[in-house]
Amino acid sequence: QEILELARKRAETAAGRTLFAEIDYRSVLPPMGGMSGAEISEILGRALEQKVHAAGQGRDAGLVTTQDLLHQIDGYRRIREMVEKIRYGQYL
Repeated sequence: QEILELARKRAETAAGRTLFAEIDYRSVLPPMGGMSGAEISEILGRALEQKVHAAGQGRDAGLVTTQDLLHQIDGYRRIREMVEKIRYGQYL
């Protein structure tokens, strides 16, 4: 939780504004178990990037929500699993 909070605050400080809605840590932390600080930062970055794309398309991007983070965690884990399978020759 501390790493996630630190990365969130760093992003908001760099942006000079609030970027994240209130995060439900009970929902987000279990699927983040075992992730490094770099991986957590990557997930936050992907969630923010998704909002930038939405704003660029003229849609109301809003703040990053717990659901946005859960969606990014799921995508990140699926990609990481596929990379591991390819790396060890388990994916044919």
